[in-house]
Amino acid sequence: MIFADKSLLDSLRQNDLLTINNQSHKRTWGYYYEQYHKAFRVFLEIAKQKRYQTKRRFMPFMFIMRHSLELFLKEKISKTMTPWEQYGTTHNLEKLYQFANINDQEFLKHLDCLNCNSEGDCWRYITDRNGTPYFQERKEIHAFDACNYYCLFLDNDTSFTNASTDKKLQSELTFHTTDYHTLGIIGTQYDFAIIDILLAIQEGKILINDIYLPLLFLLRHSLELKLKASIIELGNVVKEKDRSKVYQTHNVKKLYDMLAKHTDNAIESITNPQFKKQSEDLRNATEKYKDIIKLLDANSHLFRFPKDKESNDANFIPQSDCVSKILKLYKKSDPFLCFAVPVLFEAGVLKIEDDKEREYYEWVLSL
Repeated sequence: MIFADKSLLDSLRQNDLLTINNQSHKRTWGYYYEQYHKAFRVFLEIAKQKRYQTKRRFMPFMFIMRHSLELFLKEKISKTMTPWEQYGTTHNLEKLYQFANINDQEFLKHLDCLNCNSEGDCWRYITDRNGTPYFQERKEIHAFDACNYYCLFLDNDTSFTNASTDKKLQSELTFHTTDYHTLGIIGTQYDFAIIDILLAIQEGKILINDIYLPLLFLLRHSLELKLKASIIELGNVVKEKDRSKVYQTHNVKKLYDMLAKHTDNAIESITNPQFKKQSEDLRNATEKYKDIIKLLDANSHLFRFPKDKESNDANFIPQSDCVSKILKLYKKSDPFLCFAVPVLFEAGVLKIEDDKEREYYEWVLSL
């Protein structure tokens, strides 16, 4: 939970900095690419400050860079005769590169750190759909060369080339995979990325109309990660078939319903009126957050791509106030998403797995 500063949201709303001009929305690869590209440029400018901030948003940093490149490649491919079936639903950059007619044999070599020969889920989750960790051993990831190539190739920007001997910048862009070992940690990283974009909007570095798609994705993914983390915190009191679904589904309604099976009954059993009312209010805000995300992008596709899986135009056109509404619910629901399980367990109204209970008390004693 990092969004405790109410003044940021108030400032953005009061200065009308969150209102989207939805008449300009386009369902094209180029339009989506430009939005994600500008989001990554925000993160690059923060990296250049060399204040060890990038390590705290390593996963979204890598994903937004990779996704920008995917959209760039698909925009190129869409102008060729390549059949949709060969490029439309894959996220594998090596495969996409083969169809994009890019005259640069070094493209994949420079971007090797992004795991190009994969679907890229390792930058959004800890494990694959079977629960197997993406990084089973400690791995050091050096992203400087990829960032340098990204800037040169897409913007003819030499700012990273000129800093090639800057050890602080090299360190800023060096990451260790074992530092990010839970979905809760990854959720917090996505929160930091959300704040980065909001601050850039507040400071006039970018307009909401130029960046609302990646911002909506980050908000949606933060919700998905926190729901999954909360279900995992319950341990084996969750039915085995539901525990496997945590790794396999992106559907926020299904995830919320899995969690609610346990937290709703716990809240109903609270005897302290004030605590019960507070818990109900937080639960209701979370349910509304889930509902609005479900309505706009239930399965994590529409904020990322202009086409659906059958190549039709994506069924998403933003309302002018949708970012403002979602941010309000994001802030209100965050305490529930981050702390509902431990708080309700500590209150004696929620059952969790014995091993999870032991982990919880060991964590408390370590504080």
